Amino acid sequence: MRTFRSLKQIAFPLVAGLALVGIVEAKNYPAARSLAGQLSPQGLTPSADPGGLGKARDQIQKVLTGMEQSQVAGGPGATDLLETAYKMFVPQVGPAHRNAAVGTLTSMWIEARALGAFDEQNRFTGKITKGADTGQAVVFEYIVPMNLAPKFSRDVANVRLVAPSRKRAEGSKPTDRELAYANTLKVIEREMSGLKSLASIENGPKMNGLGQTKAEAEQLWKEQQKLAGDKAQQKPSILIQSRLASTPSKRNDYKWVVQAEVTNMSMFPTEVEVECIILGTTDKYRQNYVMGQPKQKLQMRAGQAEKLVFETPMNEGAYKGRADDFEKLSKPERAGSQASFRGAIIRVNHPKGTAATFATDPVMLDLLQENAEVKLDALPKLYLDAKTWPPLSTGK
Repeated sequence: MRTFRSLKQIAFPLVAGLALVGIVEAKNYPAARSLAGQLSPQGLTPSADPGGLGKARDQIQKVLTGMEQSQVAGGPGATDLLETAYKMFVPQVGPAHRNAAVGTLTSMWIEARALGAFDEQNRFTGKITKGADTGQAVVFEYIVPMNLAPKFSRDVANVRLVAPSRKRAEGSKPTDRELAYANTLKVIEREMSGLKSLASIENGPKMNGLGQTKAEAEQLWKEQQKLAGDKAQQKPSILIQSRLASTPSKRNDYKWVVQAEVTNMSMFPTEVEVECIILGTTDKYRQNYVMGQPKQKLQMRAGQAEKLVFETPMNEGAYKGRADDFEKLSKPERAGSQASFRGAIIRVNHPKGTAATFATDPVMLDLLQENAEVKLDALPKLYLDAKTWPPLSTGK
């Protein structure tokens, strides 16, 4: 199988406080500092700005180019770059606003990549070169319509990027997810206004992407379960998207981090277990092995989407050492070896069987096939005790 070696991300420790330290930080984070100039909010408007979407679009286009160029050049990953730029160089943006903006900009970047909207110099062009809408321009539209959120008419936190065939139909009603996101915008508005409630918002219970606490989300799920009856026990239709979110760096304890978005496409609620099988490849014989198999349980309402983050149970150095031991490398060979990420398989498990699978490299799905030459269960699990490793297969 073909193997891809991950580029190292550049990462440095975050420091705050003294002016002298700020100068050092600016010097050490040129890409984040450069991008920060494009991230300053354009401010809330008393009423909807007729040209607001165009102003937000102009800002977003520059940001997407910065994200793509950093990602491709082996600098900080696109999302890491955004978070660093906001936290270090745009301190006037509060945590709720920052998290929302990072989320929308990252989603737009992922969609722009999928549509082929970047040129050879990794600049955002807005022209679609992949898929059914090839040749057309991407569409920027509000997440929450202006009649419901007029103050956010030029804020990137309320914009999404879609292909023309997927844009909101004229006069259509907002979805439940869009209505829930309106609550997030209200939180941002209070945060920006500096109300006394800000402290309780920041220190209060954690909320999901729909602005709901865990208890609120669970209660809504139970209500849907009751209404769905026996239908809720059926195997659901699940859509998965996944990517490598970050490579080993000091910021993530030198682990690989995989992000997955899981959407319940069924018309009924469900409860599933999402399993992320993270694979690596040995340095000498290029044999695939399992880095880890973290799992998370989800209670999902009809149409609900959840973003999950999985990380390897061990750090880069631990995998290198175990892979070297597994291949019985000599001292000179160990000096030049490295731990390599191969990819990840996302599998959604349900009591009635596997509901969906996805792989960052489709070739890896062969490991799950019944007639596969090498099956997933046969791969060495190097995150476990060495006594459980099968004999090395060199292909000779």
